[in-house]
Amino acid sequence: MSATFKKSGLIQNSDLLLDISPEDFRKVLEYNLDSPGFKFFGVFSKSRNQYKGKVNDQSFTMIEKRSLFQLRSALIRIEGTYQKHDKHTALFLTVNGINTALILIYLLFIVFYCVGYSVIFRMSESQAEANYPIYFAIALTAHMILQVSAPIIAKRKKVERFKNNLKDTFQKMIMNYNAKL
Repeated sequence: MSATFKKSGLIQNSDLLLDISPEDFRKVLEYNLDSPGFKFFGVFSKSRNQYKGKVNDQSFTMIEKRSLFQLRSALIRIEGTYQKHDKHTALFLTVNGINTALILIYLLFIVFYCVGYSVIFRMSESQAEANYPIYFAIALTAHMILQVSAPIIAKRKKVERFKNNLKDTFQKMIMNYNAKL
């Protein structure tokens, strides 16, 4: 299933090289990430950090925090590992745009369209001489194509944009950490 999501562009990999040691990079992440987990009034947090997540010795996970007017948008999760590469830190990242809400929406789409097609086929059995069920089936198929492809295209663009901005995001985190010192 993961291969399907990678093929559709909802999961993308990226490699980055940053001019910082792995130890300092871990400190930067710990400073710039809030603790993960659900907080009921998290959108009213005083923290100025834009991301929440956790950091281990060689890996990290981070997700964009929700803002007040961003409650309904699906968020992107970044999972990565980091290691020393000469005088730099090499990052191997996976940008994941899949969440459970998207999967649930597609399951509801499947149920809706199965019911729709079964109603159309029942109508075609009862009205053998009328062509109305054929037009309904064509309209339902066009509707299905739009409803299924539009969220995937929008999410793919968001994942691609997020992946392209990752180096800038990490550079801002480093500058934010250095400003604290």
